[in-house]
Amino acid sequence: MKKTTSLIIISIIAAIFYPLSPQAFEKKFILASIPPVASLVKMVAGDLAEVESIQNKSTCPHHYSLKPSDAKKINDADYIILIDRSFDASFFKAAKNSSALKIEIAKFKDLEIKDGNLHIWLGYKNAKIILQGLREVLISMGFDKNIIDNNYNIALNKILFMQSSNSAKSDEKIVVIGENLKYLLSDISSNEIYFFPKIVSLKKISELENIIKTNNPKCIIHDSNIKIDQLNYNKNLNFIELDSENWGEIGDYKEYYINYLSYLYSRINHCFSK
Repeated sequence: MKKTTSLIIISIIAAIFYPLSPQAFEKKFILASIPPVASLVKMVAGDLAEVESIQNKSTCPHHYSLKPSDAKKINDADYIILIDRSFDASFFKAAKNSSALKIEIAKFKDLEIKDGNLHIWLGYKNAKIILQGLREVLISMGFDKNIIDNNYNIALNKILFMQSSNSAKSDEKIVVIGENLKYLLSDISSNEIYFFPKIVSLKKISELENIIKTNNPKCIIHDSNIKIDQLNYNKNLNFIELDSENWGEIGDYKEYYINYLSYLYSRINHCFSK
């Protein structure tokens, strides 16, 4: 009896002074639709969850087809995080019968959605809102609040630093071609940005050519999914091609989002400075 009592006391003391670390519990598996979203999730979840993207390279969901091998990831997932069931249609359809809890980021409160375009992860303002939404979701799922809050604050500070480094007021004349890039340039304050979501008609092509000719813009920034071969323009102008959808190899999920967004901004910062 004394031996049993001693063991109980030792166990209580051990539980008080040497509690199990979060890593001692079974990690939940969170499956995201695209790598940028998986990266934002990993920034907040940290070591509390295993986080992957259904895509092993960053491509737009519109151009991605699920493979048979993806079925195991879907079946193993405890939580599935996607942009929107229509935006991630093939992924959502494949995961329809999964028991995993499904979270649609586009439903997060206060998100800025421009003209129905759901490439919402491309700007700082939305990145902050997504981080906050993920923080609330993960805490509601039962993840350790103190650790989630700490991870969230670290991630938020990184985004705020990037935002302050890349925000600008500019009177430089810039032409921007591609609807996704509107998010990327949302922190640039200027009345001299000529924005063309698409150039799908001869009228729009003529209008764009006229603006380029009469304004001699410092930079012409275009998304790689917009073909500009049909334009008649001065070849000496500064054209910058950005790929808003295909972000390349993933590497470390926790650093992936910050690294690539920083790269995109590094390509265009000189366009807004004297």
